[in-house]
Amino acid sequence: MTDAAPTDPDLTETFAWIDSLETESTEEFDDGLRCGFMTGTAVLDTNVLLDLWYWNDPEAQYLKKQVQEGRLVLLSSPSCMKEFAVVLARPQFGLAPDAQRAFLENVYEYTVLLTTSGESRVRCRDAEDEKFLNLAYEARADFLFTKDKMVLKAGPYIWETGTHILQPEDFQGD
Repeated sequence: MTDAAPTDPDLTETFAWIDSLETESTEEFDDGLRCGFMTGTAVLDTNVLLDLWYWNDPEAQYLKKQVQEGRLVLLSSPSCMKEFAVVLARPQFGLAPDAQRAFLENVYEYTVLLTTSGESRVRCRDAEDEKFLNLAYEARADFLFTKDKMVLKAGPYIWETGTHILQPEDFQGD
């Protein structure tokens, strides 16, 4: 879905912007960049990003505060960011292209963008969710936040990396 070229001219421009962003490989991140963080790292699936930045879900505000205060660094990939862009462009959100871009830029402000190997190391029934699982796995993220039941069930497959899969409302602690 998100790796195909968009037909909407605004999304084409947004995808080009995402592709122009500086990325690090998960290996570089693990070898060096991670050492500079005195904070945790987290992958957020698209629905959680919406909960934090669009819906302002009260159950996700502790998580959002941790991100905004620099206690959690978000990890994403171009593919994950493109999925967020596609979802923001849906008519039900009623966002003009400049508002969509503002949401993306706001999220990017708190994000380290990583490239992944592209291998599906962690499988999920919904192939569209595998990008989040594999990013968390390869980057050895501390957390993967989701509300998706299939992703939550995949937890045992990435626990070996130290990644905890949680719903935003279950995250309460320093």
